Amino acid sequence: MQTIQAHVSARILSKAGRLFTNRTSQILIELLQNARRAGASQITVTTSPTSNPAATVITFTDNGSGIDDFNKLLYLGASGWDESVEHAEDPAGMGLFALLHSGVVVSSRGKAATITTDAFLGKEAVEVRDQESANPETGTTLVFTRPETEASITDTLRRVARFGPVDVTLNGELLKREDFLAGAEYIKEVDGVRIGIFIGSSEPMENCNFHGNLIRATLLDHDITYAQVLAQVHRSTMPLKVTARLDILSTASLHLKLPDRTGLVYDEAYDGLRKQVRRAVLEYLATDRVQHIAPFAVYKEALELGIPLKEASPYLQPFFVSARDSNSTRTPFDGDHNDGEATVHDPVTCALVDLEDDYIIPSSFAFDLASRDHKIPRLPVRKDTRFKGYSWYDSLARVTNFKLTIDGEPADDVVATEVLTIVNSIQLSFDLVRPGASPEQVLWNLPFAGWGGDDYDEVTLFITRDSEWATTGSPYQPFSLIAAAQHLAFDPSDDPDADSFETQEEYFQQRYEESITKVLGGTIAAARLALTRTLDWTLTNALNAANLSEVRLVREEDGKWRAELPTSA
Repeated sequence: MQTIQAHVSARILSKAGRLFTNRTSQILIELLQNARRAGASQITVTTSPTSNPAATVITFTDNGSGIDDFNKLLYLGASGWDESVEHAEDPAGMGLFALLHSGVVVSSRGKAATITTDAFLGKEAVEVRDQESANPETGTTLVFTRPETEASITDTLRRVARFGPVDVTLNGELLKREDFLAGAEYIKEVDGVRIGIFIGSSEPMENCNFHGNLIRATLLDHDITYAQVLAQVHRSTMPLKVTARLDILSTASLHLKLPDRTGLVYDEAYDGLRKQVRRAVLEYLATDRVQHIAPFAVYKEALELGIPLKEASPYLQPFFVSARDSNSTRTPFDGDHNDGEATVHDPVTCALVDLEDDYIIPSSFAFDLASRDHKIPRLPVRKDTRFKGYSWYDSLARVTNFKLTIDGEPADDVVATEVLTIVNSIQLSFDLVRPGASPEQVLWNLPFAGWGGDDYDEVTLFITRDSEWATTGSPYQPFSLIAAAQHLAFDPSDDPDADSFETQEEYFQQRYEESITKVLGGTIAAARLALTRTLDWTLTNALNAANLSEVRLVREEDGKWRAELPTSA
């Protein structure tokens, strides 16, 4: 029987330069990591110019334990650290190889060596020489040159030292350090990883910190990140997003991508870590100072984990029919934007509208508009299936069993031949069902009903003969029928080759204004509208400049029209 076993080819050493991107930030992070592991409590960095203004010499000194065996510096993949460091940080044994492209002069414990790029690649040997004046007991000094300006290197070092664990002095200045989890609402540590829960702040591009090395990882699922905590806690008007950050002190419970630790390895350890992050969020939501609006599924999950999470606050949105335009769906028709904002309500004062708030459903828009004038005993609120299962949500009163009729016929059976149809009666009936009580039947006589069609830009409108639109012949009061049509049917194309939003909107409004005006006022009203549109800014100025008070339009025998103007004003 044949057996096989993994090996590492010696040729990998010749390709070591590809393991690192040669970014200064990556180099400095690796050097800071090495110094910290060597027990350094202070790192001193100095920069000095070269004859080339675009190159800088960097001297990097730490007060750690130093190098006991220089041969380990060129042993690719062997870290030389003790067992405790190996367990806590999983070092790759490639730290100094980050300087492969630059080369470096290393001094420690009374010895020094110059390591070139070829030496790192195994193409030449390195002489380790004795130093006459160096302190043989502590610290390591590295000197190398980077093809960057001093200003650029200074900026990079400030950034990588910001969340690092060791004090760094740059050219005599102690660089600022801060806790990566500063400002967190809740912090817990699990297996060497500090988990911080944040509210309302924008999530940084890199949400994990490994001793100053910032990493990006997916830590939370959407169901638990968006709008979980009510903003009233933070004196705002909107719900706030929950985010998480990790301050990784030890890699004993996770794995980082090697060699440069630019990401987490998505394995079983990562899945376990994400569960711990999610648990930390649930624990935060269960604290007394939080007013959460988590979905019922999240609440149920918390209870199953033994976390005493309270039920979500009744954060409900007043009922309204969304606009067809996907860019303005949060705005109620013909009202203030704030009218559609959700807020905390007493469930006893609300009634859940058991009706799809879709522009195609005939009863939806009719109830939306009518409920503003015909008050019912409870505030109509929209469905929010995230809350289904909470005791307060399941016990809400319901507005249900809608029936819309046009001249006594079910609205679904009425076939309209015009965009706007004038009818004798429009009636909407429904049931108001309170907990523990018999349904209360409600009947409203309405002046208007309308709904969108299956196709874009398709709408059906009805008004009664005694409505203000019909009696005045104007489509604009008590609200604009053109605006209602736009709310129900207008959905502009976002195709790059399509007209602009403004052009599409103007075309839609003109088309429906023409159709509705003709129904209300006949052909004379339609002609008057068309003439009004011709009186643009250019024509108006020309007529004013000619001091004219009257212009006659005359139809010729061939059917064409011409304008007759006086020869003088």
